[in-house]
Amino acid sequence: MQIATVTISVLAVIFTALGVFLPGWARRNDTLLKQAILSLERAYESLTDKGQHIAGPRADRLNWLTAARHIEDYKKIKNMISFSRSHKLLCEGQEEYWRHQFYLCLNKPSNLPGGYFEYQDNGRRNRIQDVSAIIIHDFAEWPQGKADPLDTVDAVEILEKNPIILKRSISLNAYLRTLPDWKDKIE
Repeated sequence: MQIATVTISVLAVIFTALGVFLPGWARRNDTLLKQAILSLERAYESLTDKGQHIAGPRADRLNWLTAARHIEDYKKIKNMISFSRSHKLLCEGQEEYWRHQFYLCLNKPSNLPGGYFEYQDNGRRNRIQDVSAIIIHDFAEWPQGKADPLDTVDAVEILEKNPIILKRSISLNAYLRTLPDWKDKIE
């Protein structure tokens, strides 16, 4: 009887503590998530002059430095998000969105022509700092070792559950029929 009473008392203390601390952790994670997203938005805005130069950022040392600093801030903030799978998942989704935006901005050969990283500014020769360029290009790439969520999708199952897709999209239907892996799977 005494063991049951002690166990119930300990559980009551634990649940009370969780009731007090969990809302605080959730608010902390909400704040961190908002700041992480803001850091990515600021990084992109800094690099692209608030979206004015998205088909290749303007060669500007300060823009690149500021964007790289915001990306590094984002990484630190992301690592501070704890105890919440949903917050981490939301953060990953935002990261993927912004990674794609940076990728589109940087990764066409015409976007950053030869000699881009050394430029003239008011008659003076200037350079984009190498570390900032590396940080930003690294962020724009799909991380090595990160699983692609599309690898776990069963596309055949999707089409079986929703066959209207191929009836409504004649071009998708025609395209899939040209692919060897799909010829036998489409009616």
